[in-house]
Amino acid sequence: MDKFKEITDTKQLRKDIDEIIQHIKALDKCRETSIVITKLQESVMWLGMNLKRLGNDNPYPESYNPKSTKIEPTADGLKFKIMENKVFNAVMLSTNALNINKENLFIVWSCYILGNRKFLVGCKNNTCYYEVTYNANKDEWYVDEYFKNSNRCITNDTLEDYSKINS
Repeated sequence: MDKFKEITDTKQLRKDIDEIIQHIKALDKCRETSIVITKLQESVMWLGMNLKRLGNDNPYPESYNPKSTKIEPTADGLKFKIMENKVFNAVMLSTNALNINKENLFIVWSCYILGNRKFLVGCKNNTCYYEVTYNANKDEWYVDEYFKNSNRCITNDTLEDYSKINS
């Protein structure tokens, strides 16, 4: 198969599989459909690796466009950048602080747990941090704001002594 045809066919397959994933997400949520989605997502990833083999190191964002032969930065990085932008916007919408902007925010940690995406967001110019939760089932964002009250060092010996007294 010639390289151009393989690139366009691979991109079309990734697009088709992604559409199937969206249809499956509309079904009842259960372990079985979750596993199906995961396996299909793995298929999209491996097809992306095939594009990487055919092009350069970062083939993904344009990879869903079967008419394009352009191969460029990864879809995962693009998806994270989109999610990061939404997280930062949620923080800025939920606070009244005028000195908070995207340049001052950074994601410290993120995970997916119990059907929610969670992010801890730090801010460079204040002592706040934000816990941002995205509930995909309800398509809602929750932002909790925390202030640093103190930072204390407790040695392990002190903690063990205290634990013996308060067992």
